[in-house]
Amino acid sequence: MLSAASESHESLPLRFNTDAEWKKCAKVLARDGFTLLRMPGGGIREFTVGINRHGMLGFLQKDTTSE
Repeated sequence: MLSAASESHESLPLRFNTDAEWKKCAKVLARDGFTLLRMPGGGIREFTVGINRHGMLGFLQKDTTSE
C-alpha cells in the first residue's frame, strides 16, 4: 500500500554544471589574480607576492589591523 506521504514526493530534475571547473578557476583568476606567497610580518603587517589580474607579477605590503 502507498501512503499519502510517499505519493506527495515528486521526482526533481537533475542539474548538471554547465561550466567546467577550469573555466570557473579562470574566471576567478581574471577577477582576483593569484597569490603566490603570503607572509605575516610583525603581527600587523602582511607581505604578499602574486600575479594580478593583468598577468603582472607584483608585491603588496599592507596593514592588517583594519580587517
